[in-house]
Amino acid sequence: MRLSSSATIIAALTSPFVVAYLHVLGQPLWLAALVALLLVAAFRGAVDLALKHLVERPELTLESEPEDLAADALQRKRRYFWARKFRLLGILSTIITVIWLFRGGSWLGTWGLLFGVFGVLMDNPQMLVQMLILPLFFIANFGIMFGPLLAMNIVQIKGTEPGDADFGVKMGDVRGQAEAKEEIRKVITLWQSGEAFEKAGGKKERGVLFLGPPGVGKTFLAKGIATNFNCPIVMAPGTAFSNAFMGMEIVVVLWMARKARKLAAKWESCLIFIDEIDTIGMRRRALDAGGMIHPQIPGGMMGGMTGGMALNALLVKMDGIDAPPFMRKFLTNKINLWLDAMYVVPRSVGRVPLRLPRAKPISNNVFFVGATNVPLEALDPALTRPGRMGRHVYFRMPTKRDRIDIFNLYLDKVAHEAAMDTEHARDELARITSGYSPAMIEQVCSIALAYAIHSGRNEFSRADLLEAMVTIEAGTALGWGYESDEEERSTAIHEAGHAAMSYLYKDNFEATRLSIQKRGATGGHLSSAEMIERFAYHRGELMGDLVTTLGAYAAEYVFFGDNTQGVGGDLGQASHLAGLMVGRWGMAAPVAEGADTKKLLRIGQTLVAVGRQGDIPIGPSKLREEALILGVAFVRAWNACRANQAGIEKIVAALLRQKEISGDDLEKLLKSSGLEAPEIDWTSADSYPAL
Repeated sequence: MRLSSSATIIAALTSPFVVAYLHVLGQPLWLAALVALLLVAAFRGAVDLALKHLVERPELTLESEPEDLAADALQRKRRYFWARKFRLLGILSTIITVIWLFRGGSWLGTWGLLFGVFGVLMDNPQMLVQMLILPLFFIANFGIMFGPLLAMNIVQIKGTEPGDADFGVKMGDVRGQAEAKEEIRKVITLWQSGEAFEKAGGKKERGVLFLGPPGVGKTFLAKGIATNFNCPIVMAPGTAFSNAFMGMEIVVVLWMARKARKLAAKWESCLIFIDEIDTIGMRRRALDAGGMIHPQIPGGMMGGMTGGMALNALLVKMDGIDAPPFMRKFLTNKINLWLDAMYVVPRSVGRVPLRLPRAKPISNNVFFVGATNVPLEALDPALTRPGRMGRHVYFRMPTKRDRIDIFNLYLDKVAHEAAMDTEHARDELARITSGYSPAMIEQVCSIALAYAIHSGRNEFSRADLLEAMVTIEAGTALGWGYESDEEERSTAIHEAGHAAMSYLYKDNFEATRLSIQKRGATGGHLSSAEMIERFAYHRGELMGDLVTTLGAYAAEYVFFGDNTQGVGGDLGQASHLAGLMVGRWGMAAPVAEGADTKKLLRIGQTLVAVGRQGDIPIGPSKLREEALILGVAFVRAWNACRANQAGIEKIVAALLRQKEISGDDLEKLLKSSGLEAPEIDWTSADSYPAL
């Protein structure tokens, strides 16, 4: 910075002498001043270009201040501007020098030849047209045939430079992905170190792959990187590479790479972000056959091999994105070949080479980031291997602590009642949104505010937020209710059976919402959340899931001695879980000593016959174990519903009054219902229902 300032001062102090000299030579004062100003700017640009190679540029981090980012961006723009001007000046000077030598050192002859060629072209427009007609004819025909469809692809690829657009994303706004953010920091550090990392023996990475379910922040983080790293970004959705004409997707890939290289030449680096990269990056069919090549679907000009061609083009470009520019490499090779063919020109004189140095790869970094929500195994290994997108960053669903952090972010952005700002209120919101992604939480806050505005209020309340959550999960509430009180009561008993069994047998879960409000295709539902979020469960905990799932069937049977067809989904879910326990996880039925195995099998076989999905193929012996597991679970649920009939009735009464009960209100209701898990006498015939 001091050297640059000194250069500016020196140029400014000497500029009056330049003005005076030009004025003495007969130039108008205004022209002399303008020329002096241009010379000062050019001198200043030359100093900046020299300092770029002599002085190491200070590194930027994702936490750099906005002032530092703005100063760095301005410096890069100035260097880019003057580098192009000096390059053009060098080319023109070389051409004029060659003509001057050809003309025997005569400046008059040099300018005469240049203006003579220009005059011939102007006097013979037909010659000029003939020189241009062939490429124009080719471009016109290509544009007429392929242009409209190709334009639909290219327009989806958007390049953004720092300062041109504000994504409104800061790294601090990316919540719930601490591990992913830390991994990206490491990647960016290596990417930023550039030549220093390679000189130390490291291999520069080319790309990174974001993996995770939808809405967890993959695209959000990519925008945060581009914003905070002062780096241009080229964003391309996967659909940009799909075209009706075979081969056009290759043009799209080339266009994207060219756009990125131009931005990298200006900014020294560029980020290519391909969203939904599985559109073109899925495993090729030849690999699915274990090495056996599948015949491609014949398609002529249309369809067939579109995705594979786009993937191949992308892989080639990822490996060759830093290759030397074509024309530089072409001219260097041709000139050196011409000098070699002269024989009389040695390759070097002493240590001084007499050949142009080989064209070197461009030093500007182009980095690829892909995002997908499909499993890694579904993507082509050539894309995900080390050296391409070999660094894999996994995005997870946010935990309860993460959801509190995310609510703190979004609630600060939208108007809401002050009652929602307490620690207990935020904890409750995080608890009842188990399984929500950051995108879902943002949408819930937005919908809640829309409900409040529609009701004439400027702030949304807890009730608005709860209604928004249910709308996201189960759809908009239907305006019409139940046609008969009997059906409504039956639905309430069904859902109360789920809630009571969850309260008794799922120790690590708590109910967050209980509803008999008709939404979409459902007449009611129970939502629950883990108090301590885990990834592995014991057989006893899974049996609690089965008892809860079959609790609605058991409640209907206790209250009515019969059941409705509404238990079909529950039986399918229970059969699926029991099949996993037996067929994949090696779990046998926990049959108590003295239990009547025949009755348990008969009950379980009835449930399997109704709900079995057939998606877990198991043999007869395993099928018997599955029926036994379901029998044990149903007997527990039926006995618990019998013993707690009064408590379930209390839950039913509250449901019939309120239709939907959420959060702390539901927790208080369940605790006050006097629910207790009974001791079952497995030797008594009275403990087994007669299904």
